[in-house]
Amino acid sequence: MPFHDRWGQVCGFLNYEEKEGSGKFSRRYFIISDKERAILGYFDSPANLPDGTLPSIRISLSIISHARAVSKLRPKIELCFVISTPERSHYFQADSQEDKDDWIAKVTSSCKVTVPPKKSPTHSAGEGKSSQLSYRTDIVAGVVMRSPVNPPAAGSGSQMTSVPQGSDSDSEDDHPPDRRSLPPMSSNPAAFNLPSSKYIIEGWCVKQGFVRKNWKRRYFALSDHGVSYFKTANDKEPIKTIPLSEIVNCKTSGQWSSLQRDNLFEINCFGRTYFVQAYSPEEMERWVTAINSLIDKGGKDVSHCSRQRRSKSCKPRFETVV
Repeated sequence: MPFHDRWGQVCGFLNYEEKEGSGKFSRRYFIISDKERAILGYFDSPANLPDGTLPSIRISLSIISHARAVSKLRPKIELCFVISTPERSHYFQADSQEDKDDWIAKVTSSCKVTVPPKKSPTHSAGEGKSSQLSYRTDIVAGVVMRSPVNPPAAGSGSQMTSVPQGSDSDSEDDHPPDRRSLPPMSSNPAAFNLPSSKYIIEGWCVKQGFVRKNWKRRYFALSDHGVSYFKTANDKEPIKTIPLSEIVNCKTSGQWSSLQRDNLFEINCFGRTYFVQAYSPEEMERWVTAINSLIDKGGKDVSHCSRQRRSKSCKPRFETVV
């Protein structure tokens, strides 16, 4: 069972698969270090090792996409769970079911990032308007959990419950990007970088997959050619580019969207809609405004060229009548 040491760190022994896919597990001592924001693995408890011994395993908490049980994926390995990162999947084996569930919960809790709620104005019942609540948004590896931070007024007759967003599905060809390129998210979750010379706007967002409908963090960039998204901010080749000619419009999804995600906007194309989640309402508006402005500019250019072609090909013909 994981326990807390004298510094308040979660620690304990687990079996760890050194080489992914080998099926060979070694006994290691793990610590979830809040100070270093990482899961550290040692051959034994640091108290039994020489001073200054460095960990043999280091998994940064900022790049963990999720921790979950994998009984169906690795049925021959009992009590197995996985911690997924962009580099690889780290497989662990616990000593008991309770031990496994506790480790998964501790890792998930350590990776959680909480966005401070914004205060919403409230109205008294005498004004004929229902009270509005402030929400707290918890982002766990790209999955948004919303819950009210203020209880409803007495006698209002309405109750608000937290809205779970559902866990992301794992995809072999759709891994989350390396979050080490992100600015520190504990104090400011802003996802925008200064636009480079070839991009109109760029920054981190969370995108819904097309097949498995899982949500993955991607680095988006808008250019004159369209909207591209990358695994990391340093990638030169995008995963995909949505041509500007295929984009019909871009709009915010609104509070009535069935996806129930904050700061969600849609890039509507012919035959498909891309759902993208920004890190703040301001960033969402920036993306929507920039994409629509580029669409309008492109539409005007196309209409102008079409009028020129029509004017050249439809010249009036005059005949001399004798």
